[in-house]
Amino acid sequence: MSEDKLKDNIREASFKNPISRPVAEEQFQALIDFYDCVPEDFADKDIEKNFDRIKNRFIRSMVDGKLSISFEEGKPKITQRLKYPPDGVPNTLTYKTLDGKARIAMKGHEEDDNHGRMQALCGALTGEGEATMRNLIGPDVSLMEYIGGFFLQV
Repeated sequence: MSEDKLKDNIREASFKNPISRPVAEEQFQALIDFYDCVPEDFADKDIEKNFDRIKNRFIRSMVDGKLSISFEEGKPKITQRLKYPPDGVPNTLTYKTLDGKARIAMKGHEEDDNHGRMQALCGALTGEGEATMRNLIGPDVSLMEYIGGFFLQV
Protein backbone atom coordinates (compact mmCIF):
# COMPACT_ATOMS: atom_id res chain seq x y z
CA MET A 1 0.00 0.00 0.00
CA SER A 2 1.38 3.42 -0.89
CA GLU A 3 2.21 5.89 1.86
CA ASP A 4 -0.43 8.35 0.57
CA LYS A 5 -3.11 5.63 0.55
CA LEU A 6 -2.11 4.60 4.09
CA LYS A 7 -2.40 8.23 5.28
CA ASP A 8 -5.83 8.52 3.60
CA ASN A 9 -6.97 5.32 5.34
CA ILE A 10 -5.74 6.57 8.73
CA ARG A 11 -7.41 9.95 8.18
CA GLU A 12 -10.65 8.25 7.09
CA ALA A 13 -10.60 6.02 10.18
CA SER A 14 -10.21 9.07 12.45
CA PHE A 15 -13.29 10.66 10.88
CA LYS A 16 -15.32 7.45 11.25
CA ASN A 17 -14.44 7.33 14.95
CA PRO A 18 -15.24 10.82 16.22
CA ILE A 19 -13.79 11.84 19.55
CA SER A 20 -15.50 12.74 22.80
CA ARG A 21 -16.12 16.33 23.79
CA PRO A 22 -13.48 16.31 26.58
CA VAL A 23 -10.84 14.99 24.16
CA ALA A 24 -11.87 17.61 21.57
CA GLU A 25 -11.55 20.34 24.21
CA GLU A 26 -8.06 19.09 25.12
CA GLN A 27 -7.00 19.08 21.47
CA PHE A 28 -8.31 22.60 20.92
CA GLN A 29 -6.48 23.75 24.04
CA ALA A 30 -3.26 22.18 22.73
CA LEU A 31 -3.80 24.09 19.47
CA ILE A 32 -4.19 27.47 21.16
CA ASP A 33 -1.30 26.67 23.49
CA PHE A 34 0.91 26.06 20.46
CA TYR A 35 0.02 29.51 19.09
CA ASP A 36 0.44 31.05 22.55
CA CYS A 37 -3.05 32.49 22.27
CA VAL A 38 -4.82 33.70 25.41
CA PRO A 39 -8.38 34.67 24.42
CA GLU A 40 -9.02 36.28 27.83
CA ASP A 41 -6.28 38.80 27.01
CA PHE A 42 -8.05 40.16 23.92
CA ALA A 43 -8.63 43.86 24.51
CA ASP A 44 -11.74 43.82 22.33
CA LYS A 45 -14.51 41.81 24.02
CA ASP A 46 -16.23 41.25 20.64
CA ILE A 47 -13.10 39.42 19.45
CA GLU A 48 -13.15 37.33 22.63
CA LYS A 49 -16.83 36.41 22.00
CA ASN A 50 -16.04 35.56 18.39
CA PHE A 51 -13.18 33.34 19.55
CA ASP A 52 -15.63 31.50 21.84
CA ARG A 53 -17.87 30.83 18.81
CA ILE A 54 -14.85 29.54 16.88
CA LYS A 55 -13.85 27.29 19.79
CA ASN A 56 -17.37 25.88 20.08
CA ARG A 57 -17.56 25.19 16.34
CA PHE A 58 -14.14 23.47 16.32
CA ILE A 59 -15.13 21.25 19.25
CA ARG A 60 -18.53 20.38 17.81
CA SER A 61 -16.97 19.63 14.42
CA MET A 62 -14.36 17.34 16.00
CA VAL A 63 -17.05 15.48 17.96
CA ASP A 64 -19.11 15.16 14.75
CA GLY A 65 -16.10 13.81 12.82
CA LYS A 66 -15.81 16.76 10.44
CA LEU A 67 -12.52 18.10 11.80
CA SER A 68 -9.40 16.72 13.41
CA ILE A 69 -6.35 18.27 15.02
CA SER A 70 -3.08 16.37 15.01
CA PHE A 71 0.50 17.20 15.83
CA GLU A 72 3.47 16.11 13.73
CA GLU A 73 6.93 16.93 15.02
CA GLY A 74 5.26 19.21 17.56
CA LYS A 75 3.44 21.28 14.92
CA PRO A 76 -0.33 21.27 14.56
CA LYS A 77 -2.27 20.29 11.49
CA ILE A 78 -6.00 20.74 11.12
CA THR A 79 -7.82 18.39 8.77
CA GLN A 80 -11.30 19.19 7.49
CA ARG A 81 -13.48 16.48 5.99
CA LEU A 82 -15.43 17.83 3.03
CA LYS A 83 -19.02 16.80 2.50
CA TYR A 84 -19.12 18.33 -1.00
CA PRO A 85 -15.57 18.47 -2.38
CA PRO A 86 -15.19 20.51 -5.59
CA ASP A 87 -14.11 18.59 -8.69
CA GLY A 88 -10.46 17.62 -8.51
CA VAL A 89 -10.20 18.30 -4.76
CA PRO A 90 -9.63 15.47 -2.26
CA ASN A 91 -12.32 14.76 0.34
CA THR A 92 -10.13 16.30 3.05
CA LEU A 93 -8.22 19.55 3.35
CA THR A 94 -5.22 19.68 5.65
CA TYR A 95 -4.24 23.08 7.00
CA LYS A 96 -0.55 23.21 7.86
CA THR A 97 0.94 25.26 10.66
CA LEU A 98 0.44 29.00 10.22
CA ASP A 99 3.51 30.78 8.84
CA GLY A 100 4.47 34.13 7.37
CA LYS A 101 4.08 32.91 3.78
CA ALA A 102 0.45 32.08 4.42
CA ARG A 103 -0.13 35.52 5.97
CA ILE A 104 1.38 37.16 2.88
CA ALA A 105 -1.25 35.38 0.77
CA MET A 106 -3.79 37.84 2.23
CA LYS A 107 -1.94 40.76 0.62
CA GLY A 108 -4.22 42.56 -1.79
CA HIS A 109 -7.34 41.98 0.31
CA GLU A 110 -8.67 44.95 2.22
CA GLU A 111 -8.56 44.76 6.02
CA ASP A 112 -12.38 44.60 6.16
CA ASP A 113 -12.58 41.85 3.48
CA ASN A 114 -12.67 39.04 6.03
CA HIS A 115 -14.04 36.43 3.62
CA GLY A 116 -11.40 37.17 0.98
CA ARG A 117 -8.64 37.19 3.58
CA MET A 118 -9.84 33.87 5.08
CA GLN A 119 -10.07 32.23 1.65
CA ALA A 120 -6.58 33.43 0.70
CA LEU A 121 -5.11 32.34 4.02
CA CYS A 122 -6.82 28.92 4.02
CA GLY A 123 -5.89 28.38 0.37
CA ALA A 124 -2.25 29.02 1.24
CA LEU A 125 -2.32 26.82 4.35
CA THR A 126 -3.82 23.86 2.47
CA GLY A 127 -1.79 24.35 -0.69
CA GLU A 128 -5.05 24.18 -2.66
CA GLY A 129 -5.19 27.90 -3.44
CA GLU A 130 -7.74 30.61 -2.93
CA ALA A 131 -9.88 29.49 -5.89
CA THR A 132 -10.55 26.12 -4.24
CA MET A 133 -11.74 27.84 -1.07
CA ARG A 134 -14.11 29.99 -3.16
CA ASN A 135 -15.56 26.80 -4.68
CA LEU A 136 -16.47 25.18 -1.35
CA ILE A 137 -20.20 25.11 -0.66
CA GLY A 138 -22.60 24.74 2.26
CA PRO A 139 -21.19 23.25 5.45
CA ASP A 140 -17.70 22.99 3.91
CA VAL A 141 -17.36 26.73 3.30
CA SER A 142 -18.90 27.48 6.69
CA LEU A 143 -16.35 25.35 8.56
CA MET A 144 -13.49 26.72 6.42
CA GLU A 145 -14.51 30.22 7.50
CA TYR A 146 -14.32 29.22 11.17
CA ILE A 147 -10.86 27.74 10.53
CA GLY A 148 -9.86 30.93 8.72
CA GLY A 149 -11.28 33.02 11.56
CA PHE A 150 -9.16 31.08 14.01
CA PHE A 151 -6.01 31.75 11.99
CA LEU A 152 -6.86 35.44 11.63
CA GLN A 153 -7.05 35.77 15.43
CA VAL A 154 -3.95 33.85 16.54
